[in-house]
Amino acid sequence: MKIDKITLHCIKLNMRIPLEISYGVFADREIILACVTTTDGVCGYGESVAYPGIMSGMETNLTNVAVMEELLIPMLFAAGDIEHPDQVSERIFAPLDGNPRAKATLENAVWDAYCKTNGISVSRALGGTQKKIACGVSVGIKPSIDALMEALAVDMPLGFQRIKLKVKHGWDIDVIRRVREAYPDMIITVDANGAYEPKDLEHLRQFDQFDLAMIEQPYKGCYLAEMAELQKQLNTPICLDESIESFYDCKRAVDMGSCRIINIKQGRNGGLTESRKIHDYCQQHGVALWCGGMLECGVGIGAQLAIASLPGFTLPADIFSSYYWFGNDDVIEPFIYMDEQGYIKVEDDVPGIGSFTLDQQRFWRAHQWSKSYTAK
Repeated sequence: MKIDKITLHCIKLNMRIPLEISYGVFADREIILACVTTTDGVCGYGESVAYPGIMSGMETNLTNVAVMEELLIPMLFAAGDIEHPDQVSERIFAPLDGNPRAKATLENAVWDAYCKTNGISVSRALGGTQKKIACGVSVGIKPSIDALMEALAVDMPLGFQRIKLKVKHGWDIDVIRRVREAYPDMIITVDANGAYEPKDLEHLRQFDQFDLAMIEQPYKGCYLAEMAELQKQLNTPICLDESIESFYDCKRAVDMGSCRIINIKQGRNGGLTESRKIHDYCQQHGVALWCGGMLECGVGIGAQLAIASLPGFTLPADIFSSYYWFGNDDVIEPFIYMDEQGYIKVEDDVPGIGSFTLDQQRFWRAHQWSKSYTAK
């Protein structure tokens, strides 16, 4: 497979449900999409999970575009024939450190194009075995606990199999208690997005009383040694999220005992190849896995489903129907839906990342700009 043209598109979608977490509020979502076109005319799509500002890590939409434009796209063109998408991260992009979101955007588009060319789904090409993915709901910080309970009363009848609560100082113990009392048999997790510090260890001990499935990213990503100590002090499993941007991060955290669970976000972990390596290492070392989300539109959801189909993913995912975050404005057609039992089907019999295409009317309505690059 040889790449002839790469186009970057920027779209902007309004959030149907604004999401507040410990370090900010998302009311809309500016998304960079990459289209990789082969010399045979096959187009593969990838979605950047960076944000316009520094909301999660140091990569932003602006830095992603700059890195892709100045470095990664020329690297792909210079590579010539690509025999397998694994080459993208393992050889073509290997000389460049960091920038996992930018790398994932283009690598995922290569995976999509490669699998379409060869008539196989990305799920099967990765080694996926699961036919459907269990899904949970993620509920942001609300103006009051009553407002939170009202939001859950709307979401839970849809079939979600897990509740994830965003927490921070002043929005944790009372919130968790109220939700646990209302949903005594539900899988409940909490996500701090690094809102706490090692000095808060005694406070975090209180979380053990609520039978939580995990505490996600209690400290900032750099505190791996401190999280290893915290895990020794807690019965509740610690899950790492922002700490894990690469296979090396995963290996270091697992070897240090910093967690019992890892949240793989393939778009933040450097792409599908790197995420599969993380999956394999965690399976070998008894670390549980689940697939997280970063407010993706339908293109990113397709890649999420592909990686989440690997056998090591055993906990409900943050994968949503196309409608959930963006209403009827999501740019794919047909939409991806969760069924009434809380599962989304993996399209493992469809070449590429899914059977959907871009809906041209919705795409151009959301469109902000495009840039195209052609092999010389």
